[in-house]
This record gives sequence, C-alpha cells and structure tokens, in this order.
Amino acid sequence: MFRKILLSGFGVVVLGFCQVANALTINLEECAINIDSAVNPCDTSGFDADFLGTLTFLITGAGAHSFDAFFDYEIDEDGNTFFNEYGSTGGALGAGQSWEIDEPGYVFGDIYWNFEDSILDNSNDVPAILPDDVSFALGWDF
Repeated sequence: MFRKILLSGFGVVVLGFCQVANALTINLEECAINIDSAVNPCDTSGFDADFLGTLTFLITGAGAHSFDAFFDYEIDEDGNTFFNEYGSTGGALGAGQSWEIDEPGYVFGDIYWNFEDSILDNSNDVPAILPDDVSFALGWDF
C-alpha cells in the first residue's frame, strides 16, 4: 500500500504583498518536508527560476502516516524587504488536512516548531492588516 503526495504551486495558501513591484524576484529562503516525524530539506532541483514547481513524494507501508511541508518564500526582498508580506487561505480542509501561516520564528512565530511536531494549528498569524515576514506549511495525516 502506498500514497502518492503531490504538491504543486501554493495549494490553498496565497501569499500577498503590500506593495507591487514591476519585476518581482522570488527566493525560497527555506523548504522542508516532515514525513512521519523525519524532517529533511526539500529537493528543489525541479523548480523553475522563481522556485515554483512540483514536489512528488511516495510514502509506503501500512498504517497511519503524517506528511507536512514548510515553505518560506521571500518575494522582492531586495526592493521591499521581507516585512511587507501577508498570507490568506481559501477553501475547506479535507479529512486529516491542516495548515498554518506565520512568521517563521525569527521574532514571534511558532510555525517551524509546529511543523516539526506535525501539529499545524490552522491559523493565520500574518494577515493583511499585520504584514511581516511570512511562511506557510501544509499538512496531511492519513
């Protein structure tokens, strides 16, 4: 028995910006995957120049499994710093799915610790009215 997990684009998480520049530069500050409590960096070799693309994972073995993905993108950091980002979500969660948008832990966020423990809290701590440095994580327990 196996499950194939495919992450493409941003899923249900949308990143926003307080200012729009003519030419945005997207950098991926950090990307990590947590499969059954084993945290590893992402292999982003299949991503394009803007660090967008598809990640595919194969999880084998009977029984319960958890899968979480963490992304910390910096969008136009050189022109606008990273303190003007925010996040929003849309849609409904399926069974066992979770998410979190938060500051990556440099100042106030707890998202990376929640990601490591596979306990994403389905909350957005960086809404449009409180822009800051933003990261997001998606999870699935099955």
